[in-house]
Amino acid sequence: MTRWLAAALVAVALSAAASTARAEESYAAANDAYLAGDYAEAVRQYEALVAAGVRHEDLFYNLGNAYFRLAAREDDRLGAAIYNYERALRVAPGFDDAEYNLRVSRAAVEDKVVDRLEEAQGDPLWVSVATRFSISQLTLAFLAINFVFFGILIALRFLASGFLRTTLLVATVFIGISGTATGGLLWAHAHFLSSVDLGIVLPDETRLRESAGQPPRDGAQVHAGLRVHVVEREPGWVRVRLANGHEGWLPRNAVGEL
Repeated sequence: MTRWLAAALVAVALSAAASTARAEESYAAANDAYLAGDYAEAVRQYEALVAAGVRHEDLFYNLGNAYFRLAAREDDRLGAAIYNYERALRVAPGFDDAEYNLRVSRAAVEDKVVDRLEEAQGDPLWVSVATRFSISQLTLAFLAINFVFFGILIALRFLASGFLRTTLLVATVFIGISGTATGGLLWAHAHFLSSVDLGIVLPDETRLRESAGQPPRDGAQVHAGLRVHVVEREPGWVRVRLANGHEGWLPRNAVGEL
């Protein structure tokens, strides 16, 4: 299923140099191309919007769908589909359609991969928990919980002993725990965004190199959609670390950074 992001939202998200009319035309053209089955043209138009500065979950979702459709005709497209579903989820954690299509895409990759590195896929538990919700969601929840918490504390100053006061005292304990947990998740998510650079392997299959610029030989083979940590950059190359701790270099265009 393709979601049609309102052209007005595209226009607002574009850089100031781009005109509203141009944004509307580009997005409409991309949607029309997708509906007509011209997925390559849809990709070109959606990518142009991304390059212009648009960051919206529906745009990334539509782009992922276009790449997924192309994967039935061309190699090395499933990685780009997974990458854009991941981008959609980075903007809007809990985006059900993107999560579903991401699972479908990863299953399609697994059907194609013969040699798979053990424990190369996945994230530490704290990353999975901290990134389950967006920064904005956690911030709003943290502020709302603290508003209620301090509101109850103020109310308690004016209440005499009794059932209502006892109930509110118990409630403050649970609300305080919730606020602490939410604040911890907010800190963890912010720490993750500031200190961990994630990327997605784009080619169907490629090999890690021991050093930048080295041709692929007997390095570990990685596949499309694998999540990696980008730990170092050189012109045209990135050094990545897998979930199992294995490290190596890949061409810059083989990794989509989140």
